[in-house]
Amino acid sequence: LMEKQVDPYLSDSASKRLAAKEIDRFKLWLKRGVMPDAAAALERVARPLAVGTLDRKKLAAWYVTLRPLWTRAARRFSEGAAIVLSQHSSPAQLAHMRKVMVKRDLERLKKLRRPRKVRLRERTKRTVKAFERFSGSFHPRQWRLVWLQHEPLLEDWRRWLKDREHRRAALLARLSRRPPRHELARLIQRMMQRPEDFAAPGQAASVRRRMAGFRSMLYAVIASMTAKQRATLAVRLLSLAGQLRSLATS
Repeated sequence: LMEKQVDPYLSDSASKRLAAKEIDRFKLWLKRGVMPDAAAALERVARPLAVGTLDRKKLAAWYVTLRPLWTRAARRFSEGAAIVLSQHSSPAQLAHMRKVMVKRDLERLKKLRRPRKVRLRERTKRTVKAFERFSGSFHPRQWRLVWLQHEPLLEDWRRWLKDREHRRAALLARLSRRPPRHELARLIQRMMQRPEDFAAPGQAASVRRRMAGFRSMLYAVIASMTAKQRATLAVRLLSLAGQLRSLATS
């Protein structure tokens, strides 16, 4: 997935080879540096889920325990990305990146400009299907709940485009100055962990609301689950934790 996303932005085979190498290194690091702790995190949340004691306060506390894990992953990813981008910052290479960014934006805008109800229906369907992989079939009232949770969070294409242009300008401006690798890594990590810092002027609060909105939706959906759905979810999370531990030692 990472290679598929990254390759179009790189203009030459040398950069693509370097990116593939760094992605492989990152995947190996994920096995050792993330998967054991991710498994432990799943096990911590599965048990209160199964017995119905995972209230909003406990879910919020569980989220806090994930922050160091996300910080480590973002830092390690940023280091690899900086190695690639520091070697891919000539005017011709940046022009290629900019061209691909514009093309991707047009593709995304085509979807964002569809009728709001169509986008809301598709977003709801994707979210429900993601939950159903772990909890089993949703009831109609749960579909409606997900719809209502998504409704205030659905992006406006004008705001999305402004934010996108603002982030792109920040990244390309920094790359054009060919900063040292450590400085570039810090920038990428900050973009991953504090996206609100790179929103268009006046839009930081909106970005934070969308991020908090996902956590609210997660709790609302869990609270709506039947005992059977919670038990199924807990069993499947424990199974996933076991798979992660197995991968970490393979």
